[in-house]
Amino acid sequence: MPSLKILPVKENRALIVDIFLGLIRFRIRPFYIFVAMRGQYSIFQNLFDEPETLTAPAPERKGRNEALLQARNELLIHRYYYHIKIKERQYLHTLRILERDELFLTERTIIDILQKESAALRKLHEKSPDMRYFRAKFPMWVW
Repeated sequence: MPSLKILPVKENRALIVDIFLGLIRFRIRPFYIFVAMRGQYSIFQNLFDEPETLTAPAPERKGRNEALLQARNELLIHRYYYHIKIKERQYLHTLRILERDELFLTERTIIDILQKESAALRKLHEKSPDMRYFRAKFPMWVW
């Protein structure tokens, strides 16, 4: 059984780190016990001179911006309608165009969005818009 050495942490901190890293580098398990008083060595012990009361910032909402998602979905619905009704393309070909050339979403995501936004797609179909409507609503796209 290997002998155990007790090293005082305060005086030999650099030595202890060097030994520990050297042992890890050569895949040898260290059998050293580091003894320190509870609370004696804290990472933030002398970070601030006097204690301050800190207020936590309001947590930011993680995830995607709902307004941007809604705008993307609206564009997807309009582009889908344009390709299907005005250009008279087939369903699979339209999905391929939307996936690879226009919106860079997976086919499954496009189908899910179209199913979720089916009411908006029906409203758009009831309006039966022409090219002027699309050009006015999304002038940055080629219609």
